[in-house]
Amino acid sequence: MGVQLGIPILLCLNFKINVLILLICFGTWILHEIIAHWDVRYASPRREISIWEMHAHNYLATLPMYMLITIVIINWSVFLDLISLNWAGNMNLIWLANPPGGEGYLPIYLTFMAVLCVFPYIEENIRCLRVYLDEQRLST
Repeated sequence: MGVQLGIPILLCLNFKINVLILLICFGTWILHEIIAHWDVRYASPRREISIWEMHAHNYLATLPMYMLITIVIINWSVFLDLISLNWAGNMNLIWLANPPGGEGYLPIYLTFMAVLCVFPYIEENIRCLRVYLDEQRLST
């Protein structure tokens, strides 16, 4: 689900916001909500989901919506083009000449996200895979 949020974030940081970008943002938000619902539905009969975990996830679930609302408000005229189906000339990717935060922002942001999000997830998945493989080896 982090990748689902990362795609629109990177698009909004690198490209001019137009109808195509907004469609991608709305699409990834909807997909994120569907997968979050499926994840809870899958996990709830298999393990206890504590009130604190639900509270944390409820807060985290609001972040994609708030980001999307912020993008819509900042780019209100593009949103009006989207809902009025005025899509002509608004369906291409146009690189930003001056990305938000300046030229050094994106590498710093990506490094920050890699250290705090990507690397811990990879490490956790490696641990889970090792436990699974050990259980499979012991059961045979």
